[in-house]
Parts: sequence; C-alpha cells; structure tokens
Amino acid sequence: MVGSSGDGKTSVVTAVTPDLTDRVPASKIASRVGKALGGSGGGRADLAQAGGKDEKLLPGALKEAEAAVRELLAGA
Repeated sequence: MVGSSGDGKTSVVTAVTPDLTDRVPASKIASRVGKALGGSGGGRADLAQAGGKDEKLLPGALKEAEAAVRELLAGA
C-alpha cells in the first residue's frame, strides 16, 4: 500500500499478491480506505485505488487499511 497527498487530494494504491487475493482482496481494502478518506475506492482483487479530498484523513485511512487486512485474514 502506498499513500500520498497534495493539492488537497489524497490517493492510496493497494496491491495484493496472487496467493492472497481470495482472502484479502485489494478492492475490499480500497473501499474501506476510500470511505475513511471521505471519498471512494475500488478496483480488482490484486490492485485497487482509493481517493479523497481531505489530506488530514490519510493517517486514519491507513490505520483503517490495517484493520481491514487484519479482519479479512481473521475471517471476520
């Protein structure tokens, strides 16, 4: 996962290795990150992106990504 912000916009790209796409789809992570950014997110199981318009939300969105991965791995 890579996140960046500038000019009032925030972007996050999530990639997942092929052996984990069934358990941890990048699209599900990006969807949650997008909501945390006040925007949206989506994509494929192996590569997805999210974005928002409030740079201050990026740290919280990255924590949301970590929570999403933990929940998906735990089968929640």
